[in-house]
Amino acid sequence: MRVCARNLTWSAAFGIATLLLFAGPGTAHGAQRNPLSPAAGETVELIRQLLAENKTAEGLEAAGRFAREHRGDPDALLRLAGLLASRGQHARAAALFARVNELRPHSPDVLYNLGVAYYQLQRRDQAAKALAESADLDGRPAETHFALALIAMDRDDHENAILELCHALERAPRRASYYVLLGQEFFQVGYWRGAAEAYRHAAAIEASQPSHYLHLGDALFRAQDLAGAIAAFREAARLAPGLPEINYLIALAYRNNGQLAQARQYYQRQLARVPHHFPSLLGAGTIAVDQQRFAEAERLLQLALTLNSGDAEANFEWGLLWFKQHQYQRAGEAFKRALWLRPDHTQAEYYLYLALARTHQEKAAAAALAAWKKLEALDRKVRGQEVAYDSARSARWERAAAAGLRAPASDFGAVAAQGARSLPGEAQR
Repeated sequence: MRVCARNLTWSAAFGIATLLLFAGPGTAHGAQRNPLSPAAGETVELIRQLLAENKTAEGLEAAGRFAREHRGDPDALLRLAGLLASRGQHARAAALFARVNELRPHSPDVLYNLGVAYYQLQRRDQAAKALAESADLDGRPAETHFALALIAMDRDDHENAILELCHALERAPRRASYYVLLGQEFFQVGYWRGAAEAYRHAAAIEASQPSHYLHLGDALFRAQDLAGAIAAFREAARLAPGLPEINYLIALAYRNNGQLAQARQYYQRQLARVPHHFPSLLGAGTIAVDQQRFAEAERLLQLALTLNSGDAEANFEWGLLWFKQHQYQRAGEAFKRALWLRPDHTQAEYYLYLALARTHQEKAAAAALAAWKKLEALDRKVRGQEVAYDSARSARWERAAAAGLRAPASDFGAVAAQGARSLPGEAQR
């Protein structure tokens, strides 16, 4: 299961593609400016109007003349650079910010805006250099650390991305978007508890945003906090009932938590919405097999296999359906196909051994038993390695999580612990 997006970008996700140069007094990186002469101010306003009216060629020609005429005036160039950046003319803006940096070196605001312009041009190394210098000169603004985090994310440098996001959150603990990206980075390194805490903080700030609860549910599911995952998914469903797979996600969490009646109900809800939803057909069919509702199981699994005959788990459940009805020959054929599709399917190998033994195929049964013992030993080894890896991974990232998640989260954790209220018509455990 994976519901978290990895393609969040600066402009698309958070709407801050426009530089912060003219964000107003008191805003981080609102560069200090001296007033322009009336003539220069009128020219900048004319350029703005031309660009706003989509007279791009005329506007850029006027901008070029203005830049040449005021080549030694950092305030005039700074004003023009901000205007061009706001209109998406990042190459021209970068050149002007670079010139201002020559005229007025060591300005963290100018360097920040230069770094942002380079970022928009995908010149990541130059962006990182300018932004790092800005942070060295003035480490207070959260935006600088956020921008450095984005560059680290682009490079799949999760450690520095997490570090910079934590720095950003120390300075701006009410930015939900920062928590979302921190959760995403913890997700990338497999630190589910840290991811869950980050998404919990995002939900505390933007309680009406269903995606925060989707991400939270995903992280809690992977952290084996199934009650919490159910509560988070159901909150997402309450906020946005039309989410495409939300009923399936709730069903899956209920099923893994052993609440089969609720799981079956939510699988049915998903299938009522999308009749050929393969994972829900397989999940509902599996529950039907477990509960020995064989006619229902046959109908669901047959449809699932019609949709995807190459799925190993569907073939295994098909075999289990016939095994439980003592049709061992038919079951054995299905288990063989599951193993052909996925040779390391330990359960399929075990049940194939049982099916062969019960049809008195002693030699083949012995071979299947030997193969199962090897797979079982390998499973135990892998499980042990996973436990050790999870422990090491948690120890590595817990300190970073503590630094970045100091702000109080919502009381959603209490809701998750208690379990969400039942929705209308929902079965009770």
